[in-house]
Formats: sequence, structure tokens, C-alpha cells
Amino acid sequence: MDRDTRSILEDIEMYKDNDVSVEGKELADAKAYLAIVMRELDESKQQVSYYENLLSRPKRNKWKGLAIFEMLLFVAAIGVLGTWYVRGSNAAQETIEQEEQNYVDTNSSEVTQTSTYFKTENLEQLIEEQKDNITGDFIASVETLFGYQYLCFTDDHMKVYYRNEYPSDNTDKRMNVLIDNGTRLVEYNWDYEFTEFANLCPYYGTYSADGTSQLVFPVYEADEAEAEGETQSAVATTETETVLKIPKELRVVDAEKLWEYTSIDIADTILNAMTTTYSEVISDVGTVTDTRMTLKVNNAEYLFSISKDAYVNAVYYEENILDFVDHFSLDIDEDSISFKGVLYVSDQEYLGELSGSIMLENQAFVMKGFQFAAYVNADQEGGDNEGVITPRKDILTEAISLYGRKGERYLVPISEKVEKNTITNDSIKEEDGFKVYYDENGKKACQIGIDVSKYQGEIDWQQVKESGIDYAMIRIGYRGMNEGTLELDPCFIQNIEAANEVGVPVGVYFFSQAITTEEVIEEAELVIETLKDYEVSYPVVYDTEMVTTYAARANNLKRQERTDFASTFCKMIKDAGYTPMIYANTKWMVMGIDLEQLSEYDLWYAYYGDDVAAFPYQFEMLQYSDTGLIPGIDTEVDLNISFKDYTSVE
Repeated sequence: MDRDTRSILEDIEMYKDNDVSVEGKELADAKAYLAIVMRELDESKQQVSYYENLLSRPKRNKWKGLAIFEMLLFVAAIGVLGTWYVRGSNAAQETIEQEEQNYVDTNSSEVTQTSTYFKTENLEQLIEEQKDNITGDFIASVETLFGYQYLCFTDDHMKVYYRNEYPSDNTDKRMNVLIDNGTRLVEYNWDYEFTEFANLCPYYGTYSADGTSQLVFPVYEADEAEAEGETQSAVATTETETVLKIPKELRVVDAEKLWEYTSIDIADTILNAMTTTYSEVISDVGTVTDTRMTLKVNNAEYLFSISKDAYVNAVYYEENILDFVDHFSLDIDEDSISFKGVLYVSDQEYLGELSGSIMLENQAFVMKGFQFAAYVNADQEGGDNEGVITPRKDILTEAISLYGRKGERYLVPISEKVEKNTITNDSIKEEDGFKVYYDENGKKACQIGIDVSKYQGEIDWQQVKESGIDYAMIRIGYRGMNEGTLELDPCFIQNIEAANEVGVPVGVYFFSQAITTEEVIEEAELVIETLKDYEVSYPVVYDTEMVTTYAARANNLKRQERTDFASTFCKMIKDAGYTPMIYANTKWMVMGIDLEQLSEYDLWYAYYGDDVAAFPYQFEMLQYSDTGLIPGIDTEVDLNISFKDYTSVE
């Protein structure tokens, strides 16, 4: 006889000793056998096969036959009892609940005073205190089951019971946790305390790749934190509070079969996804000038300059100095388990942020989409730091996410000195193949534009105008990416003359590859000289960008050099009487140039996605597509919105 069976039978004897009525004993006996019933039903196929094998043996004496017969009767009785208990009959369930209540009304007072004790004395008060920690659609209540008090969490699918009441003379805490899915009731021998419902109330949802549903129980290890306060006499006092950080593990139970999956240690899983190596920088005279850590995540490497203490702990004491538990959050909804946190090596050495999700796949936990983004300054790839990242002394609250040249992920601080983007995603609509911007009053407040170069070939500008195009940006020229020669766009003259003739307002842009101040002055002079015979009402643009398909001569400029060149070009254009503008994509606007130093100039922002509002800084023109089809142009063409009508700007 196993331990659970012995404990159940001991309870039956207790009911008899307490002189419970015959009906009460029958009900108690039936319910006490419930745990055994469920286990026996789950194993019924194996049992039947076992008994069939016994009966088929050629030699058996009468005593063995009698034993087998008794065992078969026992299984049959189990089946009858299980059938009687099935929840399919509402009337039967109501009868059970009524009998339980009658038993409690008759016996609970005496039992409470003389023969039972409680893990917590006032469960109703605890439920009220912990109501904010009840998850999803679950409702907490006090229930009586098998004559004892339980804390019960109920939603539309499941009931989870935690036993609160025990016999005074029997400290065996069997039936600690019971889970009922409406057709099955299974017992789990989990340790628990009633202090935090965050450790008790489950999440119900679909967390498996096969579409099945589960119950998820985060298991927290509470830390005792000291919180300082003040008394009325202004003397500082210290109080202790419980702080729940990262769950030590996740317990997951299949909602239909009620089996328990192997739990997962979240912290270990995350740490195992990252590797570190350490090094020292030695000066010419043999002294250590810097201690560094290389962090590898998803094939991307990040080189950090870390404190000497952190380096010593890692190298000489072989400690894992990476941590995130103090700044970690777990988000469990109906179909996903996701997490995020801040990675650090000490209190003032914050490295960046991590995120990912956890799901069940082939009955095992797997981590999906694990990512790390390092805190970096805007000049990370164009400064004098040689790619070394200095950890932050605080957690970054506002940042824009960008990719590095070698697949790194960066979080770059958003400048408070640059005007912020006020355009929302909802303010841009799709109409007749174009994107159109509406202001806060619901009024159309933009101009529809295109930009063209030699790649569009010969253009019928009359058709372009009649198609609804309000303006055009025409490439005036470029500097060669290799030799650095200055060139006019082969189609510029015919494009600007034809556009001027039919009345399409135009601006121009110059693709720069200047690597010296003298070269950028030369570029601006070419533009100014070429434009003197034409009507230009829209901006004259300095086009600066990373060339990803070619080792262009300006790719490796420092961020400050590129900023100085943009400033020189725009100042010369402004002095010549035109409206200067700077063209770049998301990363180049943030990490390629310093907008704090270029804040007086308008921006032409290149972005082909839908989340325009994610860009932090204000821009006056948006290039949103390179696949536009316009009457009068035989090839695909770039599409733009201008949030200013430059023809009316004085």
C-alpha cells in the first residue's frame, strides 16, 4: 500500500472516530478515495492488461485465483465510484455540494476548536489583501473540500485548491494542491505559503506549439528588502518588505490531461544564452590601462570596458558577473510568456536590455527570440572609442533601437535638444496609391511628391503633373564613391527644364562623398552654380548615407566629420538663397550625424515602414517607398510626402 493510500485510509478512520453520521461517512469515504480513483482510471488500461496476463497463466492455485477475483472486484468498485463522481450530472454535483455544506455546518465548529489547525487563520482577509495579485479571470474564494478548508482559484476552465486546514494530530500535508478541470481531479505535492498569491494563482492560456492549453505557475523566491521611512518624530526607521523579482522557475500543468511538465529555471536559461571572455589592455610600460569583457549573444559580439572589481571577480574568483534579476519583468498573457530585463555587472555598470519568450515545444520548454541590445552613445561607430562600449551609470529610459554594422543591436539615447516628432501613425492614410497626412483637425496637410534621377530615364512631366504629383525632388549630381570625381546627373538638365516648363515645383539633392572640408565646399559650389538658371522652390538637399553595397570612400568618416560637412554644405546653400535640407535614413539621422548641431536645418527622412511615429525627431519630408508607379514614368519611382508647402514659404 503506497503512502497516499495509507493517508486516505487514516482520514477515513478519523471520520469514524469523530462519530460522523452514516451518510456523512459514506460521502467522506467516497471523496477520500477520489484521488485514488483518478489515478486508477488513468492507469486502467495497464491494469486490465496486467490482470488478463495473470488469468492467462496455465498454473495458479485457488488462493491466487481468489486474490485475482478480489482485485477485479476492487477495480470494478473503483469504476463505479469514478462513474458516480463524474461531473457530468449537475444534479449529482449539487447534491455533493449540499452534503459537504451539511457536514461543515454540523462539524466544522468542533473540528476547528479541537482537532484541526490552519496554515493561515483568516483566509477571507488574506484574499482581500491579495486581490491585486489574482491573475486573469480567476476568482479567489474559501471552499470546503473533504471536510477541510481550502483556498480555491476558479475561472471558466479550472479550479485550483490549496489546502489550509489539517488534523491537529496528523501533520502529513497530503493533498497540498488539487487541480480540477471539470472531468478530472489531480493531486500535486507542492510546497506553498499563503503570503503571496503571485506564487499561487496560475495563468491559463495556450503556451504550446501544438495549440493545447496549460496552467502556468510562476514560483518566486521572496527577498527581504529594507524600506526606510520616517516616524512622526522625524527619526528614521527601517521596515522590512517582501520583494518579488524573477521567478525561480515556472511550473506548467497540461489543462486537459493534468500532467506536469518539467519546470524551467528562467535565470539559468537566459544566462546560458550568453558567453563572456575577459582581457586587459596593457600600456607600453606594462601597466593595466583598461579591463574589458567581450559579450557574445546570437553571434554578435559587444566589447565593454568594465571596472577592475568586476574583472577581478570574473577572472580570479570565477564568478558570473552578469545579472538582471533586480530589473526583470515577466509578462504572461493568454498565448505567450515573454520577459525583458536590464543586464548589468554592478550597481553602476548597466550594459543594455534583454528580451525573449518561452514556450512549450515537443513537451519541453524552449526560449524563442532571445535578444540583447547594448546601451551605446550615438557615436559608437563613428567616434574615437574604437568600438569599446562604456557601461551606463543608470538605466536608459528613452532610446531608439538600431542595428550595428556587424549585426549588433544598439539602444541609443534620445536627445532632449532636438525637436521631437509629432506625427502619429494614425495621421497618415493610404489614398489612391499615395500616403496622405491629416493634421489634428482632420485636414489634409501635405504635398505628394516623387524623387527622380537618371534611373527613371525620360519622363513625361505633363503626365506626372496630371497624375496628382505636387512636387519633385531631382538629383542634381553626385561625387564618385571611389575616385571622388564630381558629376552632374545625366538627366538633370532635361528633368528640371521640363518640370519648370509644365509647372511642377522642384527641389534638388546632391549625393555627397566628400571626405574633406575642401571637397564639400566644392560640392556646394557646383550645386549653386548649376541652379542659377532654374526655378527651385523646394529644398536643396545634402544627401549623406552609408553605402552598404560598396566600400565607398566616405563610409568610414567619423560622426563629427560628417556633421561638420553637412553643416558647411547647408550654410553655403542657405547663404545662396535656397532652403537647405539633410537627407538620411533612421540610423544615419541618429548615429551618422549629430542633429543637435544641425537643428536649424530641415530633415528629409527615408523610412519605408509603417511605424513612422517610432522615429524620435521632427522631419519635414518623408520618403516612404521606392516602388511607386506614376503615369509618365516607365520605371518604379520613390514616393514622398512633404509636410510643408515650400512654394508658399517665404
